[in-house]
Amino acid sequence: MINKNIILGKKPTVSIGIPAYNEEANIKNLLTALLVQKRDDFELLEIIVVSDGSNDKTVEEVKSLASKKILIIDGKDRKGQSQRQNEIVSIFNGDFLVLLNADILPENEMFLSNMIKPFLTNGNIGVVSNMGTPLSAQTFFEKIINFSVAMRREIAKAYSNGDNIYMCHGHSRAFSREFAKKIKWPNSAGEDAYSYLFCKKEGYDFYHQSLAEINYRSPQNLNDHLKQSARFVDSRKEMEKYFDKNFVKSNYHIPFYLGVKVFAKYFLKNPILMSLYLDVYFISLTASKFTDKSGGIWKISKTSKFLIKQ
Repeated sequence: MINKNIILGKKPTVSIGIPAYNEEANIKNLLTALLVQKRDDFELLEIIVVSDGSNDKTVEEVKSLASKKILIIDGKDRKGQSQRQNEIVSIFNGDFLVLLNADILPENEMFLSNMIKPFLTNGNIGVVSNMGTPLSAQTFFEKIINFSVAMRREIAKAYSNGDNIYMCHGHSRAFSREFAKKIKWPNSAGEDAYSYLFCKKEGYDFYHQSLAEINYRSPQNLNDHLKQSARFVDSRKEMEKYFDKNFVKSNYHIPFYLGVKVFAKYFLKNPILMSLYLDVYFISLTASKFTDKSGGIWKISKTSKFLIKQ
């Protein structure tokens, strides 16, 4: 099914939504990069930034750009990413919504264009994800995490041609207007997993767009990694509160042979980094048992916020 904008011969409109909690380190860099994106095949309608009770200079940094495209909502209370995303989907006006974390940067000026291209040829797509690439490691711990990212990404890309829950990344996704106006995220772990499962349950297509790439920084120490991993470790169990258990199980399943094949490849590639990552993984599993995951509000990883050298 071809998108209606192709038939009507008009440029589709794009809204961008960014929930932001204490993102003064990168928010201005991100917004600047978004404002210079090439727009040959779409119109950038608005960039909605919702400050989630930030107590740093996030709001001031956004306002300093003085762009008519940017709407800043200065939320005084911290409600969590899911609730701020719900606010964004309730007010955006575009044909498509691109939801972004504030601690990322587009790889190039074609990021937004590449994100919406799949929608223009398949009107049944609900969610488009993209390629997330960690920046070069600045610490040894960061090197361990980046190594594990490469391994996990290889597994996810090989499974079902990339059409799986592990390719629906929370750092950046695009939604059709129809889909976005239907979804409402619960206050729980795994809002990215929820997006994928809701997409499939409602009969929409999912598409991984490898041509659209963003960069992010991995946590640079164990403490910050544990803050991030806590929200992901129990996401499968959380999803069973909202979807059929067998449906969740089938979507989280990865063929045993595929996991073993890629694991062996990376172990032979660097047995030291793989062994250390396994230690980190099991520490994360243990730490998660003692982490409060209620309310959808998380402790932030400070070392992953600085993408550009200060």
